[in-house]
Amino acid sequence: MYNSNERYKLHWATIFVSSLRLLREMILPIVVLIALNAFKDGLDGRGFLIMAGFGFAGFAILFIVSVLANFIRWSRFTYWFEEDELRIESGLFVRKKRYIPFERIQSLNYTEPLAHRIFSLVKVEIETASGSGEAEAALPAVSKGAAEAIEYFIQESKKRRIIGPLPLRLNEVGEPLHPFILDAEMEAEELSQDHLREVYTMTRKDLVILAVTSSSVGVILSGILIFTTQFIDLIPFDFLYTQVFTFIRSGLTMVLLAVFGALFVTWLLSIALTFISYHQFRVTRDHNNLFMTRGLIEKKKVTVPLSRVQSIEILENPFRQWFGYCTIVLHSAGGAGESSKIAIFPLVKKNAAYEPLAEIFPDLHFSSPLKAVPRRGKHFFHRIQYFWAVPVIAASSYWLFPYGLFALLLFPIIILHGRWKFKTARYAYEEQQLTTVYRQITKRTVYVLRPRIQSLTLRQSYFHQRRQVGTILCYIKSGMTYTVAKIPFIGEKEAKQVMEWYEHK
Repeated sequence: MYNSNERYKLHWATIFVSSLRLLREMILPIVVLIALNAFKDGLDGRGFLIMAGFGFAGFAILFIVSVLANFIRWSRFTYWFEEDELRIESGLFVRKKRYIPFERIQSLNYTEPLAHRIFSLVKVEIETASGSGEAEAALPAVSKGAAEAIEYFIQESKKRRIIGPLPLRLNEVGEPLHPFILDAEMEAEELSQDHLREVYTMTRKDLVILAVTSSSVGVILSGILIFTTQFIDLIPFDFLYTQVFTFIRSGLTMVLLAVFGALFVTWLLSIALTFISYHQFRVTRDHNNLFMTRGLIEKKKVTVPLSRVQSIEILENPFRQWFGYCTIVLHSAGGAGESSKIAIFPLVKKNAAYEPLAEIFPDLHFSSPLKAVPRRGKHFFHRIQYFWAVPVIAASSYWLFPYGLFALLLFPIIILHGRWKFKTARYAYEEQQLTTVYRQITKRTVYVLRPRIQSLTLRQSYFHQRRQVGTILCYIKSGMTYTVAKIPFIGEKEAKQVMEWYEHK
């Protein structure tokens, strides 16, 4: 158990854990650059041996420097509790002090990367309502027991602040009890209140479906792009361009097979990435918080205070919607990173999601709204897409004639897509809740209580006013920014009624 005013240090393994993390981030770029230049100059040349030698020598020097720097950081990092505050002092060359009052601490998130798990350590991130978009502070590596004790100490200090000091109690020999020791009756009552209840556990079948239908391909491609931009000056583009041009000349069939193979491998990598990230995904709750745990290689535990939840969103992409599956996402105010927007149910049958949602959020009514948008706004769902389609069709038809005429098929596709969005659009509002359904490709159903809405905006262009329609934009707090839900192209009279409903809150 922690004591006030006593100073504590991180686990000694922090030195090596931080160094291993840096080396893990550097080893892949070094290996890739050596491989590219070796492929360019050949494996038999002295240039390759010299480059490999310099690369691994630099790698070793970097490791030694990193260990020394992290040793200094570890020796200068201390934390303690004083006057209902968590106080941290750190810094390699410049001494930094940070004092965080317990009352501002919203949640503690835990991460167990692979290097931490070797030493049975966790990284603790302290989140407040600062809205800065990142954790207020972090303890890079502490033991699991120390992390649990930190959370217990903060919770008990908050309780003492709320209910006031406990009356003086004496033990059997007349000595006063420690102020943080509760009597058996109070302890039993608090344990019953804080008992964790399981809300959702992802099955192996759902995990496989989630991985197969995931959109992690974009994450992988963006990661490759970021890597390329970081080392753009060292990559032999002239050589790569020559090799690619030679390969293209080998025939259209080979190019198509190569593209298909690359996409297939990327898809397999996205499956593996999703499987690793959401392995053993589990949601539990007490009376104040939701807890999400997941991860195969890097285990994570994210805490979301229920009082900070702003809205609930149901996402259904066409493939998952076809089989009755959806993803449940919540938006939280004041969270950092994953705590601001998190999938509490990454994949679940939509009909089976309503019951646990109603249990967690009893103030919300999870039902499908029945009020459709008026037909006079129907063509606005696809009109704006003509602005980019017409130039593309005209250019393709002129420069790629006659094959470019196939671009004319974009017109019926745009019209069908617009009708699809029109049929999806629904909304409803009652005394304290707004519900809206709309889509681009993915169907989005948003449930939000009126006090949680930051603002409502009615947007109308000249053409909208002529048809007496408008779009309502609903701004909802999500982390340090906002998420926007909308009611597209509803009647002007109905839009004003929604605005009046919000104004009378």
